[in-house]
Amino acid sequence: MCFETIRWHRSAKKAKKDIKIVKVLLYDFCNDDDIILRSPCQSYEYRPNVLVTSKIVKEGNSISAGLHAYRTLADALETWISGRKFYCEFIVPKGATYYINKEEIVADKMIWTGKVWQERTNEYVEYKK
Repeated sequence: MCFETIRWHRSAKKAKKDIKIVKVLLYDFCNDDDIILRSPCQSYEYRPNVLVTSKIVKEGNSISAGLHAYRTLADALETWISGRKFYCEFIVPKGATYYINKEEIVADKMIWTGKVWQERTNEYVEYKK
């Protein structure tokens, strides 16, 4: 995912409070003690309630590195990513640096809440192994 900044969102922001977002992840690994989902593009591993950090790399109006996600579930559902997808609830924690545009957000810190969207009930539920 390559994030394009637009003229009114070119500057980085600091999260004044936790921001709920949606990240599309792919199944990677599961056993009795652990569940790991992986980002499809940059291969970051995500576990429930574990802070993940990344440096944001901005080149002109594009951001090529950082933790990418979608602002809403509706935006995430439009993704081109194939495979066993999970639409996961994430938080950009208070104090994190982020860029935002109409549909996406790129941050230097994210936490998976452990919740995934369940289509049949149209709600986020705790991921169960």
